[in-house]
Amino acid sequence: MKKLHKLWQNFTNSEEKKALWTNFFSLSTIQAFGYALPLLTIPYVVRVVGTELYGTAAFALAVAAFFTVIVDYGFNLTATREASINRSDMGYLSQLYAAVMSVKFILLLLGFSVLMGVSYLFPEFGGGFKILIAAYSVVLGQALFPAWLFQGLERMRAFTLFSVIPRILAAAAVFILIKKPADVFWVPALQGLGGIVSGLLGIIVAWKSLGLRLVRPTLSLIKSQLKNGWPVFLSNFGINTYINSNIVILGLVASPSAVGFYAVAEKLVSSVRGVLVILFQSIYPRACLRAHKGKSLQTYYKKIILMSALLFGTVALLMWFFAPQIIWLISGKYVPQSATVLKILAFVPVIVLLNIPPYQMLLMFKRNSELSFLVIAGAIFNISLNILLSRWYFEVGTAITVLITELIITLGFYIIYWRKNIMSIFHKK
Repeated sequence: MKKLHKLWQNFTNSEEKKALWTNFFSLSTIQAFGYALPLLTIPYVVRVVGTELYGTAAFALAVAAFFTVIVDYGFNLTATREASINRSDMGYLSQLYAAVMSVKFILLLLGFSVLMGVSYLFPEFGGGFKILIAAYSVVLGQALFPAWLFQGLERMRAFTLFSVIPRILAAAAVFILIKKPADVFWVPALQGLGGIVSGLLGIIVAWKSLGLRLVRPTLSLIKSQLKNGWPVFLSNFGINTYINSNIVILGLVASPSAVGFYAVAEKLVSSVRGVLVILFQSIYPRACLRAHKGKSLQTYYKKIILMSALLFGTVALLMWFFAPQIIWLISGKYVPQSATVLKILAFVPVIVLLNIPPYQMLLMFKRNSELSFLVIAGAIFNISLNILLSRWYFEVGTAITVLITELIITLGFYIIYWRKNIMSIFHKK
């Protein structure tokens, strides 16, 4: 215990580390509500609309998640890095903001056109036109939300309040608007509306508190951002493909009920995984500065991994041992299929803990080709295996696919280290 206390003190004894924790708790508040509020509403929603219709809503949201990745493009990392390094140059930040938002809205419109085309050709796809439109509102909210800017500048406190309140109100509206199975439309619609209001308030706060100027984005900067973001986009698309395609593939080869069984357990694991992602998103801007100045990253990441392993390892064990009881708390009834899925996925966050640090370090040191290859190969493997296993074992097959894919990708990162001798980079002082 004394060692843990000393480790905690070492991790909070400087302005840099205090800033890191401020960023972490601010981002945690925003993202935790994004993950936790659906968990609070799921028991009610499943009782009202049923597992099958909940699976339909989950399928539509999984389709929308693909478009969210396209609209984000990779700016959550590349634009964050640019904002962090150029934080004192308000003229450049104004240009960067204009360029990033312009690209996002062009991609938003292109994605909407594709979705409308698919909906027209296949009227029953994703539960129908109405529910797909509701799900796409989530993409609009994500496009508006300038978290990358605040994260890069490490100025998250004021932003947090305006981000959280609309999400709370949207979650409360679930209990008011969803009264019968036909109201399943509101499941994705309210999630999207909360994000849209948060995004609009975030834009207002950005302009008022940061002093951004209204400028026309230059074509050269837009091209530069597209070029810089492309490898990250490929990686993000690959990662999100093997995360979000699982529900889509399961929905195409199995029943909506199977999707519902999987989605209930996956929502919980995604929430735990989301906390882990928040932690490393908070760390990333400061890590970029350290890398830019030639400082050591090995010790920096080592402390974080140790603390995180203790926390997330404990959570994984609790999910594994108490899976039936946890599913009962979430869904309001005992669902053995979902409990089995939760047991299989319980240790996925721990595996992710091991692969996020090398992912970020590869990105910082421009190892984009190796990064993109590994993630895309993992996505292809995931899709191929899921098509096979979900046909035979339905939701259990999909869960097994996720576990195997995460293990292979994590192993791949360390193989790259051994072959390229990348770890020697992180001994810089």
